[in-house]
Amino acid sequence: MRGPHVAPESPLRQTIKFFSSMQFGLVLLLLVAAVSAGATLLDMEQAIARVYSSWWYLTLLALLSLNLLLCSLQRLGPLYRLAFKTERTLGAADISRLPNSRAVRLLGSTDPVTVASAALKSMGMRVTAQEGPSGTVICGERGRLGYFGSWISHVSLLVILFGAVYGVVTGYDVQNGGWVGSQFTVQEGGFSVEITDIRMVQAEDPRIRPRVYSDVTVRRDGKVLANDTVSINYPVRFLGNTIYHSTFLHFPVLRLTDIETGEVGSSRFLAGDRVYLDAKRTLHIRLQDFFPHFSMRADGTPFNIDYRPERPVAIGALMRNNQPQGPVFLPLNKAQVFDTPDGRVEVMMTGFDLAAVYSISKNLGRPYLFVGSLLLLLGLYLSFFVSPLRIYALQQEDGTLLLGGSRYRSKLNLNPTLDLLEERLKQRGDAK
Repeated sequence: MRGPHVAPESPLRQTIKFFSSMQFGLVLLLLVAAVSAGATLLDMEQAIARVYSSWWYLTLLALLSLNLLLCSLQRLGPLYRLAFKTERTLGAADISRLPNSRAVRLLGSTDPVTVASAALKSMGMRVTAQEGPSGTVICGERGRLGYFGSWISHVSLLVILFGAVYGVVTGYDVQNGGWVGSQFTVQEGGFSVEITDIRMVQAEDPRIRPRVYSDVTVRRDGKVLANDTVSINYPVRFLGNTIYHSTFLHFPVLRLTDIETGEVGSSRFLAGDRVYLDAKRTLHIRLQDFFPHFSMRADGTPFNIDYRPERPVAIGALMRNNQPQGPVFLPLNKAQVFDTPDGRVEVMMTGFDLAAVYSISKNLGRPYLFVGSLLLLLGLYLSFFVSPLRIYALQQEDGTLLLGGSRYRSKLNLNPTLDLLEERLKQRGDAK
């Protein structure tokens, strides 16, 4: 004999069921975790450009967000009914089958319903009384919000994921910098940053890296958006953008003099720059580093004694047709002469200045990340520290007061709680 015909689920319902399944969510979590672990092998810029900003990684996060959203919506109704619409008119047999139950005989003429209600209220419980098939059932409840702990935790993850995706899609992270009087443009944000001052504050111990403060003025279309000081751990924030102090650099000022013609040129250079010595650029100095307090180890390795500018030296390598010819040391105000195809050229470091390097970023997802983190803390608190509790009390035909209780998510013995309830009953009437 054939069983009753069961109509197949609609395509829409099947699709929702698939995207909300735990198996699909676990697969997505594993994929995101594996990809994120692999991205840690790349440097930050490559990881952002090739992984975290890629369409396929954002698609994974979007699918994971959809899975969490559907799961959260499906669980909300049952949790609400469990917390606020559960059956409170249990019979004697139902109460007896609860994980913890006992019968207490009250002596005297005291109304058991009144006594039970007062005792449960004294334990900080919300008390309701309803007529059931076996008589008036007293229900004491505490910690209703604890039912929603895991649900709030899931929602917090959804908010955090949304904030992360929204921040990547709408934001950027670039590096730039300069010296006093210079400015640079952040194309992604459509504004320019002018550096009006840079100050170095040396610690008492000169071996400790000094603290650098730089004053910046941010403009867009001639309008000043921000005018503030940037230092480590003290960024400048405006319109969702943030300018962080990344590091500072010394850059030497080099003067080049053509000995035959007397022509003089001077410019600032940073580590990695090339100082060309002839017109055809066959000979140049590739600057490698700057030492404010230069010294040399026994093996010939240069190092900084400390951060005081006591003996500034710029170090580079002389390159001929991109082939190294030997090291070049340029102490302050001490000239060196090089023979070039165009004649002899004198190179001298006449000074040095400070340059500040900034990380400029925009992340409109930060507020969502903050809210999501607060929700996660709330969800964890409700999950681990707020345990929903229900205790039922029913007067039986033999005059005894039947007590029974259950605790959500916990198998812990409720006998200590029922012991306390008995003590409260004794305070309000004779109990045995």
